[in-house]
Amino acid sequence: MNNKGEIVIYKSKQGSTKLSVTLDKDTVWLTQKQMSTLFNKDIKTINEHIRNIFKEGELAKNSVIWKSQITASDGKTYKTYLYNLDVIISVGYRVKSKEGTMFRIWATKVLRDYILKGVTLNYDRLKQIEDNFEIQKESYELLRSRIEKYLSHSARRDVVNAIDDKIDKLREDFEGFKLSLKEVVKK
Repeated sequence: MNNKGEIVIYKSKQGSTKLSVTLDKDTVWLTQKQMSTLFNKDIKTINEHIRNIFKEGELAKNSVIWKSQITASDGKTYKTYLYNLDVIISVGYRVKSKEGTMFRIWATKVLRDYILKGVTLNYDRLKQIEDNFEIQKESYELLRSRIEKYLSHSARRDVVNAIDDKIDKLREDFEGFKLSLKEVVKK
């Protein structure tokens, strides 16, 4: 377990639903408490849906549950179960709540996009990539200006040319990336 991050599973109209999730083995893992937050249902309800998912044979326990230990805010370590994306989706299609309905709408849209376009896009992640590009570009430009200010003409020419080449390559790669995305979105 070395990949932990924050992703948006879906965004409510208020944009308030974001969860810190565990990423591992090409899936997302949530605790019952996190699913409770996601679907705005109490943990007992989430647990009941999970039990029924296994009881009805919709999913096999051994392939969708991961036993783990978490450290709580009190500093103590507790055993907990994490459930993979298959369980999260199954629970999402069973719960009756406003958030559950929003999740189903989101999941259906993602599935439709994937079937029709062959891909789904995470616009928040794309914005992060664009922001990172801008930060890198600004860093190179700042470095270039400092070099021009402090190095002699002959010494700075090669360094400035190398930095300009790097900025051009970044811009080229980013523009190519944006064009590729536009083609995907058109489909």
